[in-house]
Amino acid sequence: MRRAFTIAEMLVAIGILTVLIGVALSAYGTSLTTARVQTTRVRMVRVASAVSDQMAQNERRDMSASAERLAMMYARANSQRLSRGLSEAMQRHELHRSTLPSVEADLYGLNGLSDYPSLVGSFVDDSATWVRMFDSTGVPRRDSWIARNVVDHAADSSELLLAALRYAPVDVSDLGDTDGDGNMELIDGWGNPIRFYNWTTRLVRPDGPSEDIWREYHLETHYLLTGGWHVGDRQTLSATQYNHPLNQNPFDFAGLLDDPRVTRAYAMLEPPGVLVRYPAFDETTFCMINTWTAPLLVSAGPDGELGLVEPDGFNPKTKSTQVEMRSALVINRDAIKDNVTP
Repeated sequence: MRRAFTIAEMLVAIGILTVLIGVALSAYGTSLTTARVQTTRVRMVRVASAVSDQMAQNERRDMSASAERLAMMYARANSQRLSRGLSEAMQRHELHRSTLPSVEADLYGLNGLSDYPSLVGSFVDDSATWVRMFDSTGVPRRDSWIARNVVDHAADSSELLLAALRYAPVDVSDLGDTDGDGNMELIDGWGNPIRFYNWTTRLVRPDGPSEDIWREYHLETHYLLTGGWHVGDRQTLSATQYNHPLNQNPFDFAGLLDDPRVTRAYAMLEPPGVLVRYPAFDETTFCMINTWTAPLLVSAGPDGELGLVEPDGFNPKTKSTQVEMRSALVINRDAIKDNVTP
């Protein structure tokens, strides 16, 4: 006669099955995470290639005429003239942020004003992306980003980048509308919006302008910027060691923007003879001077926590906005460890 299983034997069997199921689920979860990471990277690489192409176009752009115009507008409003090199460095920065925007203000031009709707036919230095959002009378087009946008700290940078690139090589499956405003953004493998930072100087130098870079911090964060430079073996990198790449802005290697004439608000005489106060050339409008920077596409990864100040300067930790911190300041070192980049 067949003997029935004892309670002890059944408990052992159940224990073995539980372990096997746990191992299987763990393996499945790991493979699923890996697949989502790969999906995220593929999506970001497509857009990153378009960003690189735009940067290459910007680098080839002849800025001599626009730099000369800028120098003349400054000379007419002030008692001196900006050097050709300084004018061109300003225009290079403006070209970068207007063609690869992270926030709406990146589209307003050097004067920091949304000229187009109110000054049609007069001087306009707004970006082409901004002008395309309006009809000939200055009214926002119904299908434009500005007409449909609902402010969302996580989604807006991706939406704006796609609006600026226009023909980025993305598939429909790469896109989503997580904030429900009708503007599509690039999403990661977990269905969350991928962020875009056109400046990353706070990621490189978190303590602010003229502060040294600590090696310990840099080792924990530099991997987010593929191809970024390293501090080396020293404990800190002095901010005054200007020959080190981390202390050089790629758009201004000579450090010409470290000029009091433009690091505080300055006057320009715009055609047809309007005196306009331009905002200071600093982190609130562009990025930190004398600091290395590169565009950054980044996903919050599996945990959904980005660990960075949002591209518009919103800090999820303090629930406040500080525009000068929007160049990828790290606010949670543990959270960035599973972030995904191209």
